[in-house]
Amino acid sequence: MPDSGSDDSGSDDAGSDDAGWGDSLLPREREVLALMAEGWSNTGIADQMYVSLSAVEKHVTAVFAKLGLPASAAGNRRVLAVLRYLAANGRAGQWAAPGGGNRTVAGQGLPRGGPRA
Repeated sequence: MPDSGSDDSGSDDAGSDDAGWGDSLLPREREVLALMAEGWSNTGIADQMYVSLSAVEKHVTAVFAKLGLPASAAGNRRVLAVLRYLAANGRAGQWAAPGGGNRTVAGQGLPRGGPRA
């Protein structure tokens, strides 16, 4: 699934169970956050989504901003964002290794590790 790295501006129901805060996230930002929650690094997320590393970094920065997670020494923004995602999606306490099993990318039916188009 090639992608130029641009954000989707349309709305979908992928984040409808995010308890309100996820409504402000664009679909690609929700997908990045879901992959972060699975333990993927930015480089791994870029590979999974077939986008550039800089595109992933922009999505991650947008997620942090929209979740109100400023850079500070008080906490790890990546961990805090993932904890909010897991809590909002009823998955707190679950853990999965990156790339494990026959799951799909961010639950969206996209196969992992498939050939690039």
